[in-house]
Amino acid sequence: MKKIVIVLLSVINVVALILAYKSYKDLSVVEANRSSIAINSAATKYYTNKKKNLTVADYEQKLQKQVKNLNLDNIENEIRQKYVQGFTDAYSANTEEKFDAMADKLSDSLGEVLASKVLSNTAPTESQAGKIPMSEKLNSVNVSFGKYDLSSEEIRIMITVDYKVPESLLQSTDSTDSVKTNNDLTKKAIYMLTYNVKSGKQTSLTYDQLAF
Repeated sequence: MKKIVIVLLSVINVVALILAYKSYKDLSVVEANRSSIAINSAATKYYTNKKKNLTVADYEQKLQKQVKNLNLDNIENEIRQKYVQGFTDAYSANTEEKFDAMADKLSDSLGEVLASKVLSNTAPTESQAGKIPMSEKLNSVNVSFGKYDLSSEEIRIMITVDYKVPESLLQSTDSTDSVKTNNDLTKKAIYMLTYNVKSGKQTSLTYDQLAF
């Protein structure tokens, strides 16, 4: 009887050891899988971020390279100089003779699209003093630029013009004989357009005139 019990106990111990080993082995596999998953997740995240960083870096390098090749600063400075000169000529031409002399060459500094709009806004019109341009005196002109668009190779430009309207021109449209103040005579014009730095093409031109 004792021998039978001993044999049974021995068998039970062996089975227990086998089950324990199997459980340990399975647990090790689970832990190994968990560790592997964690490592793979970390690696995936690392390389994903690295790819994103490289993509941004490549884009920035490409942008810098293209802007550098274009010499964007020089382009903007050249545009600013031409536009300031063109708007100064247009909004300072306070007689019909000066306007006519200026009109033929305005596109040299402003380009065809912008020059056409400026000439339309400053063209001589009838007044009590005869036919006179819409601007008597230029007070100031400011040219500012938006961000350069790499894909379209375009940049937005805003030109703000502060000028004085001839008093006789306002009186011709006013039924009263009241004296006009500087606030009545001072106007502000805002031009906005898109400029292609490669072709020089002007598009999306808008214009607003505001009371100062």
